[in-house]
Amino acid sequence: MHILAAVDLLRKSPETVVLEAAKLARLGKNTIVDLVFVLAPNDNADARKLELHALLKHIDLANRGISRCERGDTITAIANTARNFDMLLIGSRRPTNQLERVFLGSVAKRTARQVGIPLFVSRRQSSQHHSPTVLLGLDSQDASETIKMAMPTIIALGGVVDLVHFDSSALPWTVGSHPNLDRSIDSSRQREKDKAKLFALLQTFPNGHQGTVIVESGDAATDLSAMSADYDIVAITASTRSTFSRFLLGTVTEQVIEESTSHVLVFPPIGAGHD
Repeated sequence: MHILAAVDLLRKSPETVVLEAAKLARLGKNTIVDLVFVLAPNDNADARKLELHALLKHIDLANRGISRCERGDTITAIANTARNFDMLLIGSRRPTNQLERVFLGSVAKRTARQVGIPLFVSRRQSSQHHSPTVLLGLDSQDASETIKMAMPTIIALGGVVDLVHFDSSALPWTVGSHPNLDRSIDSSRQREKDKAKLFALLQTFPNGHQGTVIVESGDAATDLSAMSADYDIVAITASTRSTFSRFLLGTVTEQVIEESTSHVLVFPPIGAGHD
C-alpha cells in the first residue's frame, strides 16, 4: 500500500501525522509513505523541502518514500497529488466549541468531499502496537459493495473489523409505541435478516481480521461517534448530498469526523465520483 501523508509545517507539532503514518506502515505489509506539504505563496520552497525531508526520517527506512512540496489551493493540491496513492492521511483534532467546529474541521471535511481514495483522518497519536480495531459502519443496501471497497485497505492496515448497521425502523418497544404489532414483528424479523447478512459478509474477511456484528437502532452519526471511544478506527463511506442540503444538515461523514475520538477512515461514496 502506498500512503500519502499531508503535513502542515506551520503546526506546532508537524511530526504528529508523520509518526502516525510510520505506525500504520509498520502494521501493514509492503507499505510505503510519501509526505506532501502545500506551500504558501511566500514560502521559501527550498527551506520547506529541507524541513519536510527531515520529517521523513521518522519513518522506518523500509517504509520510507519521498517528500514533495506543491503549490496552489491546499485541498485541491492535496487531492490531486493523492490520486495516484492508495490512501491519504491527514491530521485533525476535535473542535472544542462551535467556532472551531466551523473553521477547524473544514480542511478534513473538504478533503473528504474531494479526494477519490480512502482518507485516514488522524485524530490523535495512537500508542497501539497491536492490530487496530476497526468499526465499519454499513448501510444494508450497499453493504456488499462497501465491504469489497473497504476490505483491501483494512487488511493492509492489519485491522480486526466489527461491522455495524443502524436500523432506523428497529425502535425499542414500549407500551403504545407500536399500535400495529404486526409492523413491530416485521421490523424485528428484518433486523434479524440484516444481522444474518452482515455475519455472512464478515466471513468474507480473512481469518484474523474478523470481529463481530452489531445492529443498532439510533442515529448513525451520533452513535458511531460515541462508539469510537472503544475502537482505534471508525470507518465509513462518504455521504452524498447536494451542497444546499449539506449546508443545512451536514452529513454523517462530517459529524463523525468532528466528534469521533478515534481515527476516522473515510471511503469514497458507492457508485459515485467525488462528493
